[in-house]
Amino acid sequence: MRDVPRGDKGTRMMKFDSGEAVRPSSWSGRVMIAFAMLMTGGLVTPAVAQDATEDENGQGETASDFAGGIHLAAVFAELSYSKFDEHSDIPNPDKSKTGGFKFGGVVATGSNDTFVVPYLTFAKTDGEGSNEFASIETDSSLAGAGIGVTHFVTPYFRVMGGGEFATGDQDVVFNGADTSKTDIDIYSAYGGVDFDLFAYDDFLFGASDQIGLSHMSANFQPGNSVGQGYSRAWSNGFSLNGTWFATEDTTLGAHLTYVRLFGLETLPGEEPLDRDYGQISISAQHSLTDSVSVYGNIDHVVFNDLYDSTKTVVGLMTFF
Repeated sequence: MRDVPRGDKGTRMMKFDSGEAVRPSSWSGRVMIAFAMLMTGGLVTPAVAQDATEDENGQGETASDFAGGIHLAAVFAELSYSKFDEHSDIPNPDKSKTGGFKFGGVVATGSNDTFVVPYLTFAKTDGEGSNEFASIETDSSLAGAGIGVTHFVTPYFRVMGGGEFATGDQDVVFNGADTSKTDIDIYSAYGGVDFDLFAYDDFLFGASDQIGLSHMSANFQPGNSVGQGYSRAWSNGFSLNGTWFATEDTTLGAHLTYVRLFGLETLPGEEPLDRDYGQISISAQHSLTDSVSVYGNIDHVVFNDLYDSTKTVVGLMTFF
């Protein structure tokens, strides 16, 4: 999760995290595992499946089956919708809605143990709120690019890392008339580990731990009380993950995450972020054919003293 805090005259918070379930098939399953781990934004990682080495005819896939060297393994596209509401007991609470689009690919090595996921993002947020002087409406847009890498140390233990940059602007309307523009740049990076704990029948349980850094700079329009500001937050997220392989083609997941923020710096006029909170995620993935899968997830923030936040993601992935 990466936050864009409110600024000098009221900015909005936008979420860019996601998490997807995976399917334990020998080729597309590993691609989905790597993709799910890298699309988590550094906080929520789903449990991942054990490596399958036998196809439906009982013939194992070997390294020679993937001897083509570095190659494009899959492409994906997804839509997201986020809703953010500050609690009513906070002075001048804000609320916002964000729609997003992400497009990218999964690049694999010939040995099929390292995957790289480059992607492009776009998000648009509409928000409303107030301060002691005026009602506030906002219209924000961000476009960015990111990359992540995951490596299978063993079929049951994986390491990952990545980063993202996004840039855009925000129009702020005061009392329906006075408009202010703010330029926004966001940098973020994360790294972590993901591992399986144990399996029982069609269920797999695991855990993950990731650390991340998010930095945002804001250049306010001339005439504001300040000309420039920034926010920064380190985060650590520990997740317990459960996966149910309901059928050969359908996988369901549930993920419980504890998030701890530290090293916080906030924009001028920004309320301090809640340092400890939780996140509950449910996810699903279904293989329509051997080469096409659909996936989705819902993430909801819990035990946060400042705000409620929910994000929904749906996507489509095609394998090569």
